[in-house]
Formats: sequence, structure tokens, C-alpha cells
Amino acid sequence: AVEGAILDVADILDGAQGDSVPDLTYDVVIIGSGCGGGVAAATLANAGYSVLVLEKGPYVSPFDMSNIESEMFGQLYEQSSLLTTEDGNVMILAGSGFGGGSAINWG
Repeated sequence: AVEGAILDVADILDGAQGDSVPDLTYDVVIIGSGCGGGVAAATLANAGYSVLVLEKGPYVSPFDMSNIESEMFGQLYEQSSLLTTEDGNVMILAGSGFGGGSAINWG
């Protein structure tokens, strides 16, 4: 298992990690790195389990965050914050990034 690394699945599939593919065998797989996923991952890892956290959104370094929400929509929100219901009547503001809502609402 890879420990303490942020891996981009596309890089692994394209061979950017070199000739060897990392061992992707884990005791637990958690989908989502937000507050719930992060706490669950830390708790399970501290109990000795090997844990893989899958996150759909990108990792954005705190140094790359402007603290101006309109500038961060494209990086921290699903579909750049332009997600709507199928009929277009309701706008949905859904975070999508490493750290989930905690990355958006930390300030």
C-alpha cells in the first residue's frame, strides 16, 4: 500500500508512476475526503487498518486558495458551482475537492 501520498489515478493508469504500479490492496476504502471521510480514515488508520481515501475533486493547496469564493468556484465546486437539477429549476452548490466541505468552509 502507498502511505501518505496523494495519487492521481490518471497518472497511475498512464504509467506516470514508473514501471511499477503501487499495491492498491487496502483493508478499507473510503469514498470522499470530507469531514466524515477524513475522520473515519484517521480513526481506522490509527487502529491499524490500511485505508485508501478516494476523492473525485482536486487537491488545492492552502497556499493556492485566494479566500475569494468567486475565484475558487472552478476549483472547489462541482461543475464550477453551475450544477442544477435536471429541469434547471434549482441550483445546487456542491463542493468537490480534497477535504470536502471542510476545505471550503474552513475560513
